[in-house]
Amino acid sequence: LLEAAQYCDELLEDLEGNFKPRHTFNMVVQQQQTLDEFIEVVAGSFRATTREIFGTIHIFIDRPKNPNFFVSSDTVLQTGFQYSMADLQSQYNEMRIAFVNAQNNYQEDRRRIVDEDSILKNGYIPYQMMTVGVTNVTEALRHAVYMMLTNRDETTFTNFTQPRLGHIVNLYDNFYLLDKDSGWGTGGRIRGYDASTGLITLRDPILMLPQTEQYK
Repeated sequence: LLEAAQYCDELLEDLEGNFKPRHTFNMVVQQQQTLDEFIEVVAGSFRATTREIFGTIHIFIDRPKNPNFFVSSDTVLQTGFQYSMADLQSQYNEMRIAFVNAQNNYQEDRRRIVDEDSILKNGYIPYQMMTVGVTNVTEALRHAVYMMLTNRDETTFTNFTQPRLGHIVNLYDNFYLLDKDSGWGTGGRIRGYDASTGLITLRDPILMLPQTEQYK
């Protein structure tokens, strides 16, 4: 809960040059809901999901973070990686977002963003959404941009089975994926380690790039 509060309360510059929290929630509850249902509504307003673990509700946020483990063909079972691609029609390039605007006496407001390059490449793929708890333009547009970029850029999905990993993985965790067959990284198992020199010997050779193609 503390992590969620710190993430939502981080001050970001808005369209008018003022600094306001990343996510706010202002809503008139007009329908009866259970507590669990309302918690899900609030969590969803800042792209989070809740899970009850041993009687305690935990919040998992879909936000940028550093990878905390890696997966490779050496760590998964023999079935390997199975890949699939997102449907083109889910790669939206026009977003129309509706929200309640506090500067307009809390009347419904609508804004539109477009990705012209994607429209030229893939054709017109529109999407409409209604935010929950949002009452300012900047925050509404932030939701729209996030939705557009996520659906545009996150288009490759993979399934795999890896033993003894489930106890350290949480929702929305980021991890490194090493799949030499797909051209994603190169590496190998550690065969030996010399404590006196700090030298690590790998099982497989690593391709050495020409000097002009080395990156630091």
